[in-house]
Amino acid sequence: MQTTEQALEFFKKGYYVGEFKKTKNLEKVIHLIKELANQFNDRNLFKCKYNSVFDLATEPGEFNDLFIEIIKENNILDLLKTLTYQDLVLGSTQLRYVNKRENSYVNWHRDSYFYKTTTGNFPPIYKLIYYPDINGEDTNIMKLIESSTLKYSNNKYIDLLKFFLRPDLIKSIKSSNYKFVIFNTFIFHKALSSKVVSPRLIYSFCTGAQLEFYKGHEVVQNKL
Repeated sequence: MQTTEQALEFFKKGYYVGEFKKTKNLEKVIHLIKELANQFNDRNLFKCKYNSVFDLATEPGEFNDLFIEIIKENNILDLLKTLTYQDLVLGSTQLRYVNKRENSYVNWHRDSYFYKTTTGNFPPIYKLIYYPDINGEDTNIMKLIESSTLKYSNNKYIDLLKFFLRPDLIKSIKSSNYKFVIFNTFIFHKALSSKVVSPRLIYSFCTGAQLEFYKGHEVVQNKL
């Protein structure tokens, strides 16, 4: 697909599914994420974000260089420039584990929106999320509403209702050891429940002017 066609499709849909190169570094990352999955109860390593959700206490990019190496060897910054026509930088990295849950831990939401208050970054940033399939489950792990980046209402419920009238726009993202999803944080999405511990590696990319919102961004910046 031509560069302009990729950018136009990303603008229309609000998300892009790509695939990492199958390298030794990626295999090491998968192995490391599997190892850490058995340690999220260690309060020296992890902090509880909310019930059943645990974040690595240290930024993954600082914890181990491998988390930065897979971004470099897959030319993710160049890909983001192709998709967005912007020179983006890496603001932060997170490694999150969601323990077994019957319900979604985050329901339908936008990471960037304003109804009565502003939530998250505005203007929107871009996230890359990698959901490695460490359990061999190949499960639906995330849902998003295609093209919901193009319009919104000031009332959240009206906002959601108009998209639920178009079920064809609701797309599922599966766990995979090689695929990742990049999305505009203005998109409607939700995290699904899982019967097993499910990890997600999150990279937040922003403009240089937005870096002030990311404490300690110099650590990951210096490694890219």
